[in-house]
Amino acid sequence: MSEKQLELWPDNTSIKALVFDFDKTITARHTRGAIFQLAQMEDSRIENNFSDLNFFRELISGVCKVNPDVKFCIATFADDEEESLCSGVALVRKYLEVAFPEKSKTYFPDNQIQAWNPENQSMDPRKVGKNIHLENLRKCLHLKKKEMVLIDDSDRNCILARKSGYYAVMIDEPEIDDDDQGIIQSAKGGLCREAWESIIIINGTIKYNFPQLLNVRTCLLQQLPLQTGQPQTFTSPSQPPPLLTLLMTQHNSSIDIYGYYN
Repeated sequence: MSEKQLELWPDNTSIKALVFDFDKTITARHTRGAIFQLAQMEDSRIENNFSDLNFFRELISGVCKVNPDVKFCIATFADDEEESLCSGVALVRKYLEVAFPEKSKTYFPDNQIQAWNPENQSMDPRKVGKNIHLENLRKCLHLKKKEMVLIDDSDRNCILARKSGYYAVMIDEPEIDDDDQGIIQSAKGGLCREAWESIIIINGTIKYNFPQLLNVRTCLLQQLPLQTGQPQTFTSPSQPPPLLTLLMTQHNSSIDIYGYYN
């Protein structure tokens, strides 16, 4: 396995599903869940609205190469709009088809897309966040909560997901620079390489709250000191999340390693 693939996805982790927010995570601008103008349906305009299309493609295909069993999901507040050209699940699917022309439904089957707004189902999104979306996906995929992680630009959604027992990581919403025609010239933030490298471990460092992505095999590749049966301390961000105990299991062995945030 190449070092580049290890940076995308360690090969010994309990995480079985990545659940991505859509607007301002995968996309640079908020779509508001619908397209009303024909020009916005053009593939070139959709490509222009990804936070980082090249990295998104690299990430999904790269994770699949390391572990084909990982599930990719989307959880977004977007309902079908009767007067729109494209909305809700169809809007998400349109973006995915632009990103993965041949493998859109292979990577993201219809049952792994939750696109609906809690407000339109008599729920308060400030109280439920993406938790019902996550629960629907969990039941569909027959997974445990600790086998899923939400990646979202909303701190509230992440906090609510963690309180409900899921893993969740907040990433910065994109900062965009566009021209007078509204064409994005550059975007910083959202789902991009920099964000991903702040989630997983690069060079043996836990950079964010993405539990159980660290594995002993990765540590050995990086020649980090390990003591069998003893707690291991790894670097944490300047403002770390709450104390976490991470249970790791060595590849092809029964040695347990525990990592702590200081």
